[in-house]
Amino acid sequence: MGDTKHKVKKVWSERDLILLKPKNGLDSDSVAKELAACSGVEAVHMTSGKYGFLIFARDSNGSVGKVISRISGKDADVLANHYVYKMKKW
Repeated sequence: MGDTKHKVKKVWSERDLILLKPKNGLDSDSVAKELAACSGVEAVHMTSGKYGFLIFARDSNGSVGKVISRISGKDADVLANHYVYKMKKW
């Protein structure tokens, strides 16, 4: 790995990233709206691939955790306690 020409900063993320695969037969639009309405959820991204949703939340164990367990069963992964690397703004 070489040096980068740009200044990059490391920022602690206070959010959990939740990867969610909903159960078959659910309406994606309704699921997204229900997730977005949960306390602590900042954004819900509908995606393609293995998971149908990427959720940015401040408290994945609160109300969003209950909705996730009902919608997905066990097909959800939580990425917690992570850092974000991004270019510094001058």
